[in-house]
Amino acid sequence: MDGSGPPVQCVVQNRDDERVMPAGQEDNGGIMMDKTSLRKEAKTRLQTMDSDHGEKDESICRRLTELLRKTDASMLAAYAAMKTEPMLESLMSAWLRSGRPLVLPRFNPSSREYEMVAVHDLSTDLVAGHYGILEPRGELAGLRPPYDGDRRMMWLIPGLGFDMKGHRLGRGGGYYDRLLSGATGMKTGVGYDCQIFDAIPCEPHDIGVDYVVTETRVVECGWHHAQEG
Repeated sequence: MDGSGPPVQCVVQNRDDERVMPAGQEDNGGIMMDKTSLRKEAKTRLQTMDSDHGEKDESICRRLTELLRKTDASMLAAYAAMKTEPMLESLMSAWLRSGRPLVLPRFNPSSREYEMVAVHDLSTDLVAGHYGILEPRGELAGLRPPYDGDRRMMWLIPGLGFDMKGHRLGRGGGYYDRLLSGATGMKTGVGYDCQIFDAIPCEPHDIGVDYVVTETRVVECGWHHAQEG
């Protein structure tokens, strides 16, 4: 980031801190909602959120900037946002100006999967792609997995919902779970406060996140260390 906007302290909350749960969050009588119901609820929450979420996005970008400094990341894997996802353009632009590598996902029509591609200029390297989402131009060479290599890589991962243990609720296609399979870098779920749930079901193929960042908080989930243990 270029330093604009009020400074944000990167206060990392532990996943077991009860204060991280937003007001009005029901536990459904202790019964975990299934993923289909959770997706419906998440979409409803996003639809009722103020459509002008620029201030929330900038707050998220500032918190992500501090987290990137804290974790000493040297390579960033981000995303081009859909309408209801936090927009990270200011963060990505500042990252590129610093001379550090940025990679974004691109849909490969042959494999029907996403691949990561290095970009150098957000204004010229992106075009509308699969689902109408901006992605790297087709002539840019895709990288071969594993994408982490020897760099300290931070993945910024969108989703429909997250819980404080690092479980992520995707849109149901499994694209990110397959993309992240084998990736060893730190993974950060990016969303809004309204996308935080008490609990999200976890299946064996699901890839969790190490941090969750919203407009008001940075939560350390402990997923990375749990998988290593």
